[in-house]
Amino acid sequence: MTSITEAWAGGRTARRTRPARTPILLVLVRFFASVLPSWPKVRTTVMQVTAFGFLSYAVWGYSHLWGYAAIGVSLLILEMLSGESPKRERR
Repeated sequence: MTSITEAWAGGRTARRTRPARTPILLVLVRFFASVLPSWPKVRTTVMQVTAFGFLSYAVWGYSHLWGYAAIGVSLLILEMLSGESPKRERR
């Protein structure tokens, strides 16, 4: 026969422990940190878009025709600065 203390200890060790839960906020932060770009890249992108926007707006105030041209040039430059070029197939 076993004692009550031994039976109690045996029952406690036989229990399964639940895995520690991770707060949902930490899960979301980890997810967004892995998906979103780094802060310097975001800052550079925002500064470039803002700069070209204000330059285009200034030229637009001078003349609508020149404003359209400035917006087109700004978009072409932003496309070039984004660094995303189509991948070519190698043969």
